[in-house]
Amino acid sequence: MKDTLPRLLGVIAIAALSNADVRAATPIQKHVHVATSSLPFVVAVVSDHYTNQGEFDSDVDNFFKYGLLAHDYYDDHAAELDIYSFYAPLTAGQQSDYAFDVDTPSQNCVLSWSDASGTDGTLAKLLAVVSGVNPDRIVVIGDHEYNIGCTSGKWTYVAKDAAGTDVLPHEMGHGFGGLKDEWFFEINRGVDHPGIPDSETRNCFDPRAPGTIPPWLTPPAAAKFPGAGSVAGCDFFELNAVHPFDHLVNGHNYCLMGASHDAEFCPVCHELMTEEFRLRDPENPDVTNPDAQIPAPPTGLRIVKTAFVQPTPAPGTAKPTPKGAPPPSGVILKPVPAKPILQLVVAFDPRTGKITPKKGFSITARFAPSHRRLGEWAYEIVNPTLKPEDEIVEVGVFPSNLFRASSYQGGVAHQTTTPQTTDVTIQIPDLPTDFAKTGTPPVIIRIYRLRPNVTDKLITPAVFRRLKSDGDAERVGPDLTAKDILGVM
Repeated sequence: MKDTLPRLLGVIAIAALSNADVRAATPIQKHVHVATSSLPFVVAVVSDHYTNQGEFDSDVDNFFKYGLLAHDYYDDHAAELDIYSFYAPLTAGQQSDYAFDVDTPSQNCVLSWSDASGTDGTLAKLLAVVSGVNPDRIVVIGDHEYNIGCTSGKWTYVAKDAAGTDVLPHEMGHGFGGLKDEWFFEINRGVDHPGIPDSETRNCFDPRAPGTIPPWLTPPAAAKFPGAGSVAGCDFFELNAVHPFDHLVNGHNYCLMGASHDAEFCPVCHELMTEEFRLRDPENPDVTNPDAQIPAPPTGLRIVKTAFVQPTPAPGTAKPTPKGAPPPSGVILKPVPAKPILQLVVAFDPRTGKITPKKGFSITARFAPSHRRLGEWAYEIVNPTLKPEDEIVEVGVFPSNLFRASSYQGGVAHQTTTPQTTDVTIQIPDLPTDFAKTGTPPVIIRIYRLRPNVTDKLITPAVFRRLKSDGDAERVGPDLTAKDILGVM
C-alpha cells in the first residue's frame, strides 16, 4: 500500500463509445465495490501504462477505497456506486493503449489524446474495454510519477501520484452533480465572467440580470441554507459569478468545489448532489416530480480519511423503507434488468449543434436515461414506423460540462476550455441486437436547442413533446438516420 500523496484539486467530467476487440490482451475485470441500489452510478476504472497488476490494484484502492469512498459524502452513498476495474498490461512498444500522451499538452489539458473516428479514437478504445458494464464515468489511472489529471467528456485521466488528494471527490461533483468550480484564477481577478445561463445555474450564479438573486437565496430555499450569501468568484472568474459559502468555516476547508483540500460539500452543493442520486432511483416518485422538496443536508459535516469496508452483501428482499432512504445493510434491491442498447459515439459541436457519428456497437446492459437538464442541448430518438404518439423512443440531454476539458498539474491552476467539439455517447434502448445487419427499425436522431425560458428540471419524453408543441425546443441541423449509424457500426 503506498502512502497518500499531495493534496490538491483537479479535473472535471463526461461522454463516449466504441467497438469490440481493439486490444491484444483481454483486460482482467474486478468488481471493486458492489452497489445495492437498483440502478447505481457505474464507474469503470481502467489501467494505462501499467505492467504490474498488483501496483494497479493498489492504486485503485488508494483512489477509491481510501479516497472517494472514504469521503464523508460518498461513504453515505456507497450503496449507489458500482465500481469495476479493468487491468491489461501495456502493449510492448506503446506509451498508452488508449492514445494518451502525458507529455504533450492538448487544448487546455496537460495531456493529449486521439479524436480519430472508428476504433482509433481514445473514447472508442476505452469503451471497447468497459462497455460490458455500461459505465456512467470512466476513470483512467496512468502509471506515471505525476500529480496530474484531465477530464474530457465521459473520461477522467489521473496519474498515480494524484492519489490521496481530493481529485476524485471533487471531480465526481462535476460528473454526478454538474457542479462548477467555486473559485477564480488570479489572472482573472477583476475580470467579468462571460455569463452563466440559467440552464447551467447550480452552485454558481450570474447576478447581472436586474432584480435577480441566486436560487439558494430565493424562498423557500433560503430557509434551508442559513449563512448562505453571494461570495464573489466562481467558474474561474472573480466578477459577476457568485457561490453560496465562504471556503474557510470554523477553521476547516469548506466547500469541496473550491480550491481547497480535505473539504466537504457545502449545504447547497450537498443538496444538489443528493437530488441527483434521488433522481437516479427509478422507483422514486419524485423522478416525475423533480421540484419536490428534499431533506436539508446535515450540518457540521467533517471528512474523516479512513478505510472503507464494504460488507459482503447477501441476496434478500428489502422491507419497506421511506423513499430515498438507503436499503438495509446487506440487502440488494432487485436490479433494473439489462436490455439491448445501441451505443453510438458522436462528435458534437455545442456552438452549432452539429453532430457527426463516429462509432457504434450493440451491448446488453442496464439503461440509465439522461433526462437531467444541465444545459441547452437535447436530442430525441424517433422510430417513424410507430404511431405519432409513440414514435419518440427516448430523449436525452447533453450536460454543458461535457464540452469543457479541464486539467490539473501540480502547482499550476486547474483550468478549463471554452466549449468545444467533444465525443459524447448517445444510447438507443431496446434496439434489436441484429440492427447492424438489418438497419431496422429505421431510427432517427434529431438535435434541439432548448429556449432560455424552459424551466423543467427533467426533459422526459412527455415534457419534450410539450416543449416542441409550445415552440420551446428548436430543431437544429440535419437528421442522423439509421443509414448514418450503420455506416459506423
